[in-house]
Amino acid sequence: MSISSTWPSAICSEPGGGGGGAGGGPPPPPAAARRGRVRAFVALTALLAGAGGRLGWARVYATQQEALARLFPPPGVVERRTAYLSEEQVRRVGELSGEPQEHRVVPYYVGVRDGGVVGYAFTDVHLVRTLMESVLFAVNPDGRIRSTEILSFDEPQEYLPGPRWLDQLKGRPLDEGLSLKRDIRTLSGATLSARAMTGSARRVLALFQVIVTEEKGGEPVAGAAVPSDRSASRGSGTQGDRP
Repeated sequence: MSISSTWPSAICSEPGGGGGGAGGGPPPPPAAARRGRVRAFVALTALLAGAGGRLGWARVYATQQEALARLFPPPGVVERRTAYLSEEQVRRVGELSGEPQEHRVVPYYVGVRDGGVVGYAFTDVHLVRTLMESVLFAVNPDGRIRSTEILSFDEPQEYLPGPRWLDQLKGRPLDEGLSLKRDIRTLSGATLSARAMTGSARRVLALFQVIVTEEKGGEPVAGAAVPSDRSASRGSGTQGDRP
């Protein structure tokens, strides 16, 4: 785990020499005072680092490349592909998922082993409350969620969905049960996080349906059987790589 933020590369420049010189500048502070300032700065830096999540700085848990390597380890290979959605396909994704799809260019990944496809992966970047989250969804060839991994989370740490909550998404297809109104339990004190993640899962499965299943002539699913868990005004969509 690392905290993505910018820190000063140096504390200050130490004046050279002894007391005030011909330049008329003030004499440097005593060594003990300088050491005290350094210790205070280091302590403040550590405090801010520990509070990074609460202050809204992005926490990066894994890169996309690391997550893909875990999903599709050697001797398998990962192929990066890009889908260019038509207006009709964008409309179709929204119809299937009940979630907005704002991006027509959708990169995704295909895991291949021994000449056969073993799975797909989509990165979805979306708004949670007022800040962003990046999630990598793995989808089995049958259109069910294989796994969900949070790559980065900009909101305070207390709103982060934990592994036990994410486990309930495993094996889920795009159906009426994939909703906080049905089979997905909410997060106490973090309803917007649960809503954002569930909507993201529905959007990714709808993209899989439109890009993979229907392009291959497969049987289309019926569409969003329940109202969306989140308002369309909180729109987002699967997009480019992050982080």
